[in-house]
Amino acid sequence: MRSSDNCYCLEARIVSNHVSMDEQIELWHERLGHMNFRDLRTLGKFNCVRGLPKLGKKANGICGPCQQGKQTKSMHKKGKYLTTKEPLERLHMDLMGPMQTESLGGKRYIFVCVDDFSRFTWTYFLREKSETFDKFKMLCTKLQNEMNLILKH
Repeated sequence: MRSSDNCYCLEARIVSNHVSMDEQIELWHERLGHMNFRDLRTLGKFNCVRGLPKLGKKANGICGPCQQGKQTKSMHKKGKYLTTKEPLERLHMDLMGPMQTESLGGKRYIFVCVDDFSRFTWTYFLREKSETFDKFKMLCTKLQNEMNLILKH
C-alpha cells in the first residue's frame, strides 16, 4: 500500500523462523571449526555450549571442506634410477635457439652442458647452430686436461 508521504508499506508475515535440523548441524559444525558430528551432538546433549541446541543425526556426516581436508596424495613407486659415481660419467646437453634478440656479440644460440654427478654447468653462446660440435669437442678437451678424467662413450 502507498502511504501519504510516497512511501510504500509492505505487510509481511514470518512463515517460519526455524531452520531445518540438518542446516543447524552444518551451521554449528562450521562455527566450531568443522568439529566431527558425533562430538557436536555430545556437546548439545550435555549443554556444554551456550545456545547449541540438541542436535539429531545427520544423514551425510561429512561436509565438502572436510572431505577436501582428508584427501591425501598417493605415493609414487620408486623406480630404479641410474646414478653416476664419478664426474663426467654422464653429460646432459641442450641447444637453444635461434633467439629473437642477438647478444652484443651477435650470438643467437645457447649450448648448455650439465655434468650429472656434480651438476656443474657449462654454457656457451654461439653465432651458428653448426658451431655446436666444435664447442663440444673443445669442452671435452678442456675437461680431460683440467680434471685428468677421460670422457666415457
